[in-house]
Amino acid sequence: MDLEKLLQEFEKFKSENTDHALDIVVEQVKDLDDIFGEMYIMAYDEEGNVVNDTLLLTIEDPAKEDMKQLRGIADALRARLK
Repeated sequence: MDLEKLLQEFEKFKSENTDHALDIVVEQVKDLDDIFGEMYIMAYDEEGNVVNDTLLLTIEDPAKEDMKQLRGIADALRARLK
């Protein structure tokens, strides 16, 4: 994981979506036979509809510890949204 690149993507998205509510979403996604842990930054309109999103990080076949780390990173990024 390249932390500098992750933060650059995060800041770019944040600057391009100043008129929207932002959040970081972590989810486990099953794609055919593979499972991925994914972290997105999402922009929402005033009605709660997603208007933009960017995949920040993905982990193939994540263990519980991997998902815990993704959630920890997401929490840290959420603090930067304020």
